[in-house]
Amino acid sequence: MADKSKYLVTKFEWIESKTYRDVMGSRKGIQLIYDILRRYVIRYNLDHKVSKHIYENYYSKNKLASSVTYSGLNKLTGMSMSSIKKCIDALVEAGFMSVEPTSGYTSDKQNVFVLGKVKTYTDGNGMTDTIEFWKVDDVVSEEIYEARMSQS
Repeated sequence: MADKSKYLVTKFEWIESKTYRDVMGSRKGIQLIYDILRRYVIRYNLDHKVSKHIYENYYSKNKLASSVTYSGLNKLTGMSMSSIKKCIDALVEAGFMSVEPTSGYTSDKQNVFVLGKVKTYTDGNGMTDTIEFWKVDDVVSEEIYEARMSQS
């Protein structure tokens, strides 16, 4: 059986959302930028100052966040810096994520991209589980719900 942890899951429900389709179709490469930022969400305390900072200041405070430099995104996508910035601006404007500048712990200009939140809970049997809530879900779910209700 294939290792499913290697794959990024996109909810097919999102495709029902006109907002999602409009945002992801608005610029060439915007879906790729979003997928890369989701791919690099920090969920573990790694031995690297940026990863450690994100883990301690975001994930441990129930936020899904990643940090990739614009030059890193440029290397991964081949897109120009201005195109990358326009894609990120469109994702922020749509409410799919927020951006926070880093401060003091790295010499590179780097941003933290907050893409959602995390909720950890313990069930009645003492089993702990973590659920991730993506900001994109908040944006498109109300639209999808309203569309489905209007069809009933």
